[in-house]
Amino acid sequence: MQKKKPLNREYTKEELEQRRPKKPKINIDDYKPSGNLYKGIKTKDGRKINYIEPNDAKLPTESWRFYCFKGDEEIEHPFVMNDRSFYIFGTDKENVDIVLRHPTNEPQHAVVQFRHHNNEVLPYIIDLNSKEGVYLNKNRIKENVYIELRNGDVLMFGYSTREYVLLKEKPFHHSHHRHSN
Repeated sequence: MQKKKPLNREYTKEELEQRRPKKPKINIDDYKPSGNLYKGIKTKDGRKINYIEPNDAKLPTESWRFYCFKGDEEIEHPFVMNDRSFYIFGTDKENVDIVLRHPTNEPQHAVVQFRHHNNEVLPYIIDLNSKEGVYLNKNRIKENVYIELRNGDVLMFGYSTREYVLLKEKPFHHSHHRHSN
C-alpha cells in the first residue's frame, strides 16, 4: 500500500517558486494606438474632436447625402455632405455633425472622411474605436481602418436599427435648347 502524502505539506522556497504561475511577458513594442493623443483636439470652428485627418484629406468634389431610415420610414431630413472634408457621427451634440441617439453609440463613434485617391475624392468610413462597432452593409468593420464607401452603401452604428443610406447627388446639367421663332 502506498503512503498518502499529507494535505498540509510544507513547501520549500524553491518549490514555491516553481509552483507559482509565471507572469506573462509584456511586449513593450506594442504600438497599437490608444487614441489618447487625439482627445480634445480643437477644430477651426471650435469643436473638440478625437480625430486627426490623414494627409490625403480633401473637400468633396461632388455632393453626397445620408438618408436616415428606421424600417421603411425616412425619419430625418437628408444630411448633405459637400462643404467639409470630414463628418463626425456620435452622441456628443456639441461636437459632431450627425447626431446618433442610441445608448450603444459613442460620443464620437465614427467619421466619414473624404480622401484624394487615384485622381478622385471619395468618402471613407472609419470607426473611432467604438465598443459596439460600425456596420457597413450589415458587416462590422475593423476599428481605426478607412473603408471606401460607395453610392448606395448603408451604415449602422452600434445596436441602433437606424440605417444611414449614402447617395451621391446627380450633377445638375443645364440643358441648351434652341428656341425657334
